[in-house]
Amino acid sequence: MNNKPYQNNQLTPPTQNNVAVLDIGSNSFHLIIVSLNPNELSILHKAKYKVGLAEDLINTGLLSPEAIATGLEALKQINSVVDSYPIDHVRVIATQALRSAKNTEEFINQAQKVFPYPIEVISGKEEARLIYKGVVSREQASEVQLVIDIGGGSSEFVIGQSIQAKLLNSINIGCVSFTNQFFSHGELSQHAFNQAIDAACKQIEPISAEYIAHSWDVCFGTSGSIESIFSVMQMMKIGNQVNLHNLETLMSQIITFKSANLLKLGVINEDRKCVFPAGLAILIAMFRTLKISHMEFSQADLGQGVAFELMEQQD
Repeated sequence: MNNKPYQNNQLTPPTQNNVAVLDIGSNSFHLIIVSLNPNELSILHKAKYKVGLAEDLINTGLLSPEAIATGLEALKQINSVVDSYPIDHVRVIATQALRSAKNTEEFINQAQKVFPYPIEVISGKEEARLIYKGVVSREQASEVQLVIDIGGGSSEFVIGQSIQAKLLNSINIGCVSFTNQFFSHGELSQHAFNQAIDAACKQIEPISAEYIAHSWDVCFGTSGSIESIFSVMQMMKIGNQVNLHNLETLMSQIITFKSANLLKLGVINEDRKCVFPAGLAILIAMFRTLKISHMEFSQADLGQGVAFELMEQQD
């Protein structure tokens, strides 16, 4: 079990009107506890729990017993954290792993015994909308924005302006599912990357013409996969910008390690070594297919989007 609170936790005293949001993702569970103030979110606690819920999903269509056990253990820990705050409302969102697993109901039934809050399995487009909501609540950009998130089992694409999302899509390409398909033995080769990139491009191509025609002023990436790529590029001093050339340069350097187990990604990315190559392949495919010139990173996420929407509903 890997419970890593983010370093930017704000240890402010608990106040009334606290909200906890749990995102049950395909790779990690993300918990955020915020205090809802007028037009402002104050983060009281934010943590990530590495679970790997979708580890065997691509092969069997089922959540494995090991993944279920790890997920339940994470929920026990999360429940203890939630109980330590005066919480007014808890919302639990589940994404691609529970959208697609044949034994989702089995997991939810067991989860309710250790984490007694309703689990809401949302659609891919709703996930995309909430991710966009989180980004615009943090970045507050007025330009047309393309927002991209690479998750464990799916990736979301949104074009919007200000708070209004205009194009929403979710595609079943993720760092966990692609690791199982193309990097399952941890071997790093140009052939494996080419296969993964080509597969991702084929999945993205049906939406590419509409997105390119719409155009955007700024592109934001969010999620652990994209954050790790930004971090590793900075650590390896690969250019000053995240663009296609620099991503392909990073791929070439990653291949020289020959095995994912030998990757040197820095301490903060140690737990992402196995899924890092797949996330990188997917991001390269996104840049190639959507003709993205460069990308900025946003710390916002789905959980913040849910919390921000709850704050809007109280106005």
